[in-house]
Amino acid sequence: MVSGSVNRVAILLGDGDVTPFFKPAVHYDAGGASEGISSR
Repeated sequence: MVSGSVNRVAILLGDGDVTPFFKPAVHYDAGGASEGISSR
């Protein structure tokens, strides 16, 4: 899934500087962020 890549990009950009399009992705992946990183 690309959610992992999007999540990483979102973190790099920062929650405050993310565009409205990426904002929902951050909230959606916020819960599984650590889980996704741990999996890798």
